[in-house]
Amino acid sequence: MIKLNRNKLKLLVLLIIIAIIVGYVSNAAWRTLKLYRYLKGDTSGWHGLIHQADSQLGIKAIPNSIGSMHLPMGYEFPVRYDSNGFRVPLEYSPSLQVSRPKILALGCSWTYGAFCNAQQAFPFRLAERLDWEIVNAGFCSYGLAQMTMLARELIPRLSPDLVVVQYSSWLVDRAQKRYAPSLFGKVPVPYIIDSPEQEPVIAPPVFLTKAFSDDFSRFRKTHVCLSDFMIFARSAFPMFLCEDANVVGVSARDIVGLCPQPTRQRSKLIEDVYREIRSICNMTNSRLIVVVLGEDTRPVKEIDLIGKLDISVVNAHETLLAKLPIRSDEIFFRLYTNWGGNPPRFLDGHPNPIAHDIIAEAIESEVKRTK
Repeated sequence: MIKLNRNKLKLLVLLIIIAIIVGYVSNAAWRTLKLYRYLKGDTSGWHGLIHQADSQLGIKAIPNSIGSMHLPMGYEFPVRYDSNGFRVPLEYSPSLQVSRPKILALGCSWTYGAFCNAQQAFPFRLAERLDWEIVNAGFCSYGLAQMTMLARELIPRLSPDLVVVQYSSWLVDRAQKRYAPSLFGKVPVPYIIDSPEQEPVIAPPVFLTKAFSDDFSRFRKTHVCLSDFMIFARSAFPMFLCEDANVVGVSARDIVGLCPQPTRQRSKLIEDVYREIRSICNMTNSRLIVVVLGEDTRPVKEIDLIGKLDISVVNAHETLLAKLPIRSDEIFFRLYTNWGGNPPRFLDGHPNPIAHDIIAEAIESEVKRTK
């Protein structure tokens, strides 16, 4: 009788294990199919293998690569990176560069110029207005952790005359999370952890993503059929398996306390980051301007934490709001974000060229006012 019960118990355990495996494989297969359908739809995304995983920044550009980003309804914008991995116009030529005062821009996709041509983004518009040289180190999905790392590397190396650093509330949020916002897959990024020091302590990405191991964008233009899906699945399905195994590994390290937690001290994080960037600028005699950007008509909070550090702050968000005929989210989105079609349809919430030009003008006014 005892032997029979043991056999039944073994069978039950085996059935549970099989059910878990079948359930998990089904879930991974569903996510693979979901990504395939996303790529086949009229959706936002990238074209070309132009980004790569990085053990320090989480994700970065592939130097000297060319691709594009696109919005629904067929809107496409070229993307080109120079030998340092910074975004430049498609017609960029290093041989045409001359010795002029230099601007370094740090930020996320709003500084990068997502869903605009490179020369329409406010760093380039600012450089054009001042007739200066621009190094646009803004990058999609970056937060304060990556911006701090780039400031530590680039400001001493480039000795720019002007450093323009973005401030937006979501940049702080991202520095308190282990994963970046992504269209698909897990993209681990560096994050800031608790420290009694005034200089931010940055933890590296918890693992190296596989999301950029293949150019999945090539399936946007292939014919939908079973054989096409199977070719796609040979790359996408293992990516999800590897990703899930890594996530489980991170959870296990959390349990035993081997993986540091992101800081919850938001105010200290903001002060420490912008204080350090100010100190680095002081060492190279670079002028620092923090440009404030927001995503709707609500005032951007916590700016006073930067202002009390004796840093020039340009509240470009308030400048944008001041130019509205009526202060409402509907008018804000219609004037400053990306729309297309007839009748016009909302496509994306990043700043459009009109907004970028106003932001550049606001920064230019501050530069000339205190030149």
